[in-house]
Amino acid sequence: MMGNERLACCALLCVWTLGCYAGFDELEASCKAPLSAGDVRISEILANPRGPDGQQEYIELFNATAAELDLSGAVLVTSRQDGSGERGHMIGELSLSAGAYVVLGNAEQEAGGQLDYSYGSALGNLRNSDARVALLCGPTIVDETEYASAAEGYALELDGSTEPVAERDENPARWCESIDSHGEAAGNFGTPGEPNRSCPVVLQEGTCIDEGKVRSIMVPTR
Repeated sequence: MMGNERLACCALLCVWTLGCYAGFDELEASCKAPLSAGDVRISEILANPRGPDGQQEYIELFNATAAELDLSGAVLVTSRQDGSGERGHMIGELSLSAGAYVVLGNAEQEAGGQLDYSYGSALGNLRNSDARVALLCGPTIVDETEYASAAEGYALELDGSTEPVAERDENPARWCESIDSHGEAAGNFGTPGEPNRSCPVVLQEGTCIDEGKVRSIMVPTR
């Protein structure tokens, strides 16, 4: 099906109501307010909650700018890492204050008070492996991240040692499993709507931490 036909089909079926998504070709005018790459950061993902995935999953976004942002019309997309199996949700009315977090999930109502916005069943269950999550504003990829696997009960978090900045950063080394027990009552670990903890430093062979900085190990000489 060609792009215009796909758009017409979507318009007939849902008249561009909340959750309608027609694919990348039809997104150019969808975003109500312009967003640049890195303005909003994907900062946490709980893709594999303990037990049935059900309505416990969530995706956390962070406003990395100094101004309030209108996310209305932006599109949240999930797929495999190669882009196949793509599903998307066009965000309805949603604003995000400067330096603030918003938690989006598949629950129809607030789950334990952690959800700020529901995308319902539009994305299906988040993939537990070989996954990509992206936020689009028209043709602009505002942010995206990939993960090879998600451990059961542990959210994947962007390193919280520094506040996310307004620039794209696809370095997988900056992501780690949450160790915070915010969701321990449900058997899940994460910090939805709150700053993330620092990821542990993974040292390469022959290096050490000296006064908070990684350096090469110096062997004493006689």
